[in-house]
Amino acid sequence: MRARALAALGIGAMLALASAAPAAADSLVFVRDNNVWLSNPDGSGQYQVTLDGTAASPYESPSQANDGTVLALRAPAGGRNQLWRMTQSGRLLNAPANTPAPGTGAIDTRISPDGRLAAYWFVTTVSDPLCTFCVDAANQAGLSYSDRFTNYNEIGTPNTGGWPSWIGNDTIVIGNGSATIWYYKLGMPEANDWFALHEVIAGELFTLLDADAAPTTDRLAVVRGDNQETLLLLKMNGLPPAKPSVANPTCNGFASPTGKFVDPTWSTDGRMLAWQENDGVWVSPIPADLADCSGIGPATLRIPGAKTPDFGPAAINPGARPPCGNPGNPTACTNPPCTTCAPGEDVAKKLSALLTAEAKALGRLGIRGLLKKKRTRIAYTAGAPGALALRLTGSPTASRATLLASGRKSFAAAGTAKVALNLTRKGTRVLRRARGVRARLRATFTPVGGTPTTASRKIRLKR
Repeated sequence: MRARALAALGIGAMLALASAAPAAADSLVFVRDNNVWLSNPDGSGQYQVTLDGTAASPYESPSQANDGTVLALRAPAGGRNQLWRMTQSGRLLNAPANTPAPGTGAIDTRISPDGRLAAYWFVTTVSDPLCTFCVDAANQAGLSYSDRFTNYNEIGTPNTGGWPSWIGNDTIVIGNGSATIWYYKLGMPEANDWFALHEVIAGELFTLLDADAAPTTDRLAVVRGDNQETLLLLKMNGLPPAKPSVANPTCNGFASPTGKFVDPTWSTDGRMLAWQENDGVWVSPIPADLADCSGIGPATLRIPGAKTPDFGPAAINPGARPPCGNPGNPTACTNPPCTTCAPGEDVAKKLSALLTAEAKALGRLGIRGLLKKKRTRIAYTAGAPGALALRLTGSPTASRATLLASGRKSFAAAGTAKVALNLTRKGTRVLRRARGVRARLRATFTPVGGTPTTASRKIRLKR
């Protein structure tokens, strides 16, 4: 039998399946054919979110925030995995964000329910202190802001683990390839062990990997076994560190997958469980009482060929396809003008106006004022998500120009914000000795998925 409940299933189970309705408004996000897709929990209503994934640059491990925001991993050709944050229509909400993960780079990312944070893990090699010529593999979970690069210790340092999933917005559950599941809550110095398998099932020492807690925080699904051959259902008796327990040992999960159990995920109400097997995404109804064996399963292959599913409470509502240059509309954009920006907007003219304002600000400050304030701040209005970069280069002589000041501002959406032009250390040293500097001010705006536009102008800084 394939992916059947461990308990025998009779007429009662079939009636339970027939009466079980999909969780209200829930949707599943998953990967198929290298792209991100959405569907209803029963596999109907499928919608392709991204259209530009390829075998050489596929999308991986998508997940959903409560508002429907989708986060996935993708590596540009020849590059490392980045965090791609987008709407259900495939419109990028900010430029893809790198992570500091070494080795494999970020894998198995999961967005927090509020969409603010992302959890991931990586595998890398480390030197063996007991063997000069040996290396070991080490894995570790990491945390990042979902919309920008984040240093490894900026949010927290679990210092171990992999296969992360969220309990609320401040706690991740992780495994480490042993018979123990760990947890990490923001503010902790490092992850703590939550429970070992022998503490919930006497005598068992099998490996525990992917673990996912239902949003209702009353149940947990854990992939068990060295070959990921069973999927264990546990009753949660409170948030970590309270240890879970087996509700009914005669029906505590699923077995006999087509290949392996991967990525279990719960519906919002905890009444449906989905997971990946080698042939696609499977879904099973789960009763309110985990001790009710008649209400578990049978499991059904709902989305053949799909992988890495993740439930979210938002219904499928992508709206119109986004402008060109987005994952949901990868048509190449022409530039200038920027067709990913507001209708009729000419980015080059806006950058020229920005440089004029910046030159006036630098002229008013002069070298003395810039050395004192260390920066300038000028407003810029972006017509689309993207990144604005400023560079001031120059030298008191005809020698090679020095980077005197730089600044960068990311726009998650169209709008106005101030970008700071910050004096560099080398720039400080140069300006302290200079009576005057011939400089070039350069501004570049790169819309998400589009072509950069650059403008520059010469200026002279006086003391």
